[in-house]
Amino acid sequence: MGRLFSDIHSHLSSKIDNPSTDPLKLLVNSCHDTSLGGILNTLDAFDGRWPPFTSNIGIELYKQESSSPTSSSTSSITSKLSSILPSSTKKSKHFVRVLYNGRELELPACRKEGNHLEGSEGRICTFEAFEGVLKKWGMSQGEWEKECGE
Repeated sequence: MGRLFSDIHSHLSSKIDNPSTDPLKLLVNSCHDTSLGGILNTLDAFDGRWPPFTSNIGIELYKQESSSPTSSSTSSITSKLSSILPSSTKKSKHFVRVLYNGRELELPACRKEGNHLEGSEGRICTFEAFEGVLKKWGMSQGEWEKECGE
């Protein structure tokens, strides 16, 4: 999963760091069931069952403006999150949601207090928590060539 996780990290970081110059709105990678199982296993979210035919994993990037409400009792999780489309220069915090066959995954790396959006119990990770997983398992093209012998 090393190169894939590095690629995902690169695209998410680019969108966060350069929202007005990064035109990417959707990135699609295609793979086999063995890759989906590997991704789920690497995220510590594999349930031990082989991914069924037409399975998919979605990784969504959101941002929360600093002026957004913080009380989970007065607003739903989705109303706290705004689209990743560029907006004003307000300070924003970014979150990642991972879906497997349309179902939100609760990632162990995001369960710790402060690693997820308030009220999401680890289903909506802070970008920093998700980035930690990507960096832990990611590897560059050069690292991959060195480890795999080209």
